[in-house]
Amino acid sequence: MKLLYCPQCHDMFSLSFVEKQCTCGGTYGHYEADGLQAVYSGPGIPLGIGNDSFRAAVSRQQELNLRQEIPFPGAKFEAWIVPANSSTFTGVCGEPRLKLSGVQLIIETLQQQITAYDQAADEFPGNDDAYLGLEAELDRLEKILKYIRKLKHRQDKMQAEARQERSKTRLDE
Repeated sequence: MKLLYCPQCHDMFSLSFVEKQCTCGGTYGHYEADGLQAVYSGPGIPLGIGNDSFRAAVSRQQELNLRQEIPFPGAKFEAWIVPANSSTFTGVCGEPRLKLSGVQLIIETLQQQITAYDQAADEFPGNDDAYLGLEAELDRLEKILKYIRKLKHRQDKMQAEARQERSKTRLDE
């Protein structure tokens, strides 16, 4: 599991296929379509959690909770700061991409994520919970995409009207 910590606002958040950002907006990142590679930008500090270690700790903690041994220290798991030369968690520099590319980038990113979730859902034929989770995420992304496309259409229409108005003003002068 990959997480990002923002030293500016002290947020820590896990990554997903959809780009996430911290509260201050300075650090953001996402998983690539392969589900292994991740990219981030900003001053964030990348963190890793051992998936097997974490699952074992969750299981152990559930056992401890059932026994209600108080006090107990809590189950521990393996976590680390990801090194700068990591091949699976890459930092990128520059301005936030959404500010540079706007709505069209959101549409393209959502289309890529929908394709990735759709392909991933096909890989879980025997695991109903995983399949249903992926299908629910896919439905959510498709709804977001539909809404963003409507916004893009409105934005394009307003820009066209503004261009027309500027042209008309120039002709009147």
